[in-house]
Amino acid sequence: DSETFWHAVIRKYPNQWLVPYMNLAQYYFDNRQKLPYAMDSAAANYEILIELHSKDVQAYHNLANLDGH
Repeated sequence: DSETFWHAVIRKYPNQWLVPYMNLAQYYFDNRQKLPYAMDSAAANYEILIELHSKDVQAYHNLANLDGH
């Protein structure tokens, strides 16, 4: 599944690519009704993404939108 795949990519290439963090955060957001830890996990991935690339406006936007859900 997507969660397992993106975690494997992150383990193999930690802090090297932005895409795995964005996609994993989106996976958690999309599955927020099924996974009790989803919103915290989405936020954590967006925060890592922001640390890696602070100019990514979409990451800030998505992180801010988590509070509205």
